[in-house]
Amino acid sequence: MPELNYAELPQINLFGVTILEPFNILTNLLISAVCWYAFANLKKTNPTEGPQKLATYFFLIMGIATAAGGILGHGFLYATGVWGKLPGWMLSMVAVACMERAAIGHASGLLAPNTGRFLSWLNVVVILSIATFTLLTFNFTFTELYAAYGLFLVLFSLELYVYVKTKHPAGPQFFKATAIGALAAITHQLHIGINVWFNYNDVSHLIMALAVWYYYKAVLNMKTVSPTTQPGKAFQQKMCLNNSL
Repeated sequence: MPELNYAELPQINLFGVTILEPFNILTNLLISAVCWYAFANLKKTNPTEGPQKLATYFFLIMGIATAAGGILGHGFLYATGVWGKLPGWMLSMVAVACMERAAIGHASGLLAPNTGRFLSWLNVVVILSIATFTLLTFNFTFTELYAAYGLFLVLFSLELYVYVKTKHPAGPQFFKATAIGALAAITHQLHIGINVWFNYNDVSHLIMALAVWYYYKAVLNMKTVSPTTQPGKAFQQKMCLNNSL
């Protein structure tokens, strides 16, 4: 288990309570706020289709994950230790798995049955493997790898395939979310920050909040497609009303 050094972390004392990395908490909670706003609004639409329902729960679970990550994994890390990071890491992987399976379901009408089943089983095998490695090593890199696999590889590839086949209006929003999410990942990997108080985690969180917004706009349009029916012009015009900011 890795040893943690709290002395070099920025901290404040609020009403006698020490809080580490306060801006990290705030930027994590910003992502949570966007996630929960998206979840509440999507629930109001009463989604009936499986892929859209699964994607809706991505926002609920990711909101909990980022809140736990900010509060337990950063703000009170001196009290929770490295164990405080696990709830956020694990829940974020569950959230990504929901979105990944939603994308598989969204594209299922255009895929061979065996392909859909293979991707569904692969989803289970990969998340169990990555979760196991994370628990054994307490290394955030595995969580990042799973996010990249689920959102950048599986989700993006399937939604690109759906868009090429049907020009589905959810596609452009998924592509924007992927590009912004990639920018957040690059910012985090290159440690691009402002100072010790507002570091690379905070900058990447701000960018990720914007990516979550575009995922929300995409899921609003996430309707099942089939190989025999493609979105008509009227359908596209109606669904694209949700695409504006």
